[in-house]
Amino acid sequence: MGTSDFTGRRCGLVVTALLCVLTGCNQPPITQHYRELPTVVAGLGGAATAADTIDVPVFFITTRARATTSNAPPYFSHVPAQPPVFTCGSVTGTFNRYRPIGGRSAAIFRGNVADTAGSVWIGNPRRHDGGLEDFIAKEIATTVGRRSINVIVHGFNYDFTDAASRGVSLHHDLGGSAVTIVFSWPTNRKFYTPGWDENQVNAAADDLRTVIQQLRKAMPDIPINLVAHSMGCRVAVMAAELPPPPESKPLVNHLVLAAPDLDATLAGRRIDALKTFANDTTIYVCERDLPLYASMKLHGPEDQTNRRPRLGQGGRYGTILTADHIATIDVSLVEFSPAFHDYVFANRLIVDDLYLLLVHNLGASKRNLLVGKYRDRHFWLIRR
Repeated sequence: MGTSDFTGRRCGLVVTALLCVLTGCNQPPITQHYRELPTVVAGLGGAATAADTIDVPVFFITTRARATTSNAPPYFSHVPAQPPVFTCGSVTGTFNRYRPIGGRSAAIFRGNVADTAGSVWIGNPRRHDGGLEDFIAKEIATTVGRRSINVIVHGFNYDFTDAASRGVSLHHDLGGSAVTIVFSWPTNRKFYTPGWDENQVNAAADDLRTVIQQLRKAMPDIPINLVAHSMGCRVAVMAAELPPPPESKPLVNHLVLAAPDLDATLAGRRIDALKTFANDTTIYVCERDLPLYASMKLHGPEDQTNRRPRLGQGGRYGTILTADHIATIDVSLVEFSPAFHDYVFANRLIVDDLYLLLVHNLGASKRNLLVGKYRDRHFWLIRR
């Protein structure tokens, strides 16, 4: 084999691997397998019976337009809704009672679609008839009691069903002790069109800020936590940068930025905005995060070897952001999924750390983490 043949084959393998990684940004709950087969829900996980499955409801707020076939998955389209922009309601996920925390199974990573122990099937959403304020007053405020509220913001390459399955999964894995709201913004489930999703970020940030402000207005004493993933972190941070009401306290209790697809070179400018928006911020990073590596290459000038590093890369990329109210958690020691990207939803050790933060309100210094140091910056590592 000549040198040119070898180089061409290697490039082809690299491109193929990258495509597989990008399409896997939103795995694993593998909702696709059951979109056309709702009758087999009772058989999730092989020989399971109806008694072996559980139904987990969560609330949702979306700014997507309704799909042409709104009674079939994914229920909403990737196009932004026309005013009124908010559609609210609840949605139920069904999965195997014995599903592991995070939903991971070795057979799923081997590509065996018959093993669906980690899958979540999303049913037809129940839509609230009123607007956003009416929904919060009649459904959220009357349900929350003394519990906290977790708002989940997904990233790029998600449709509504994917976002709902993430919310259902995380709600269940965190013990169901909080009220969970999935905020689904208009992203297109096509990995090769990230520009479409990026063009929706500004409007999504405005809408998310409106949602958080309405929640705080209706329930001023209830803790609100915001968990954002990947490109969804841009939405959350841009919402944090919008002007706050005068003399107001932070809108959010815990802000979690997981695998943030944010330009790390600009992150330092946002420290003050994060402080006024949230009582504390936790950033999860992984040095081997492949989708963020692709994003770094995509967003930088062609003449730079190391293009614009993303905040979620950490490690040798030096994207460690620290401040009195910010804790960076490096998960590189414990994360071994194919893309090293969806860990906050799918890695039990990281879900457990998130549980200690959101449910027990424990700071990083009280969560049995290792202390790391990069130059003059201290951060934390999840231990094996």
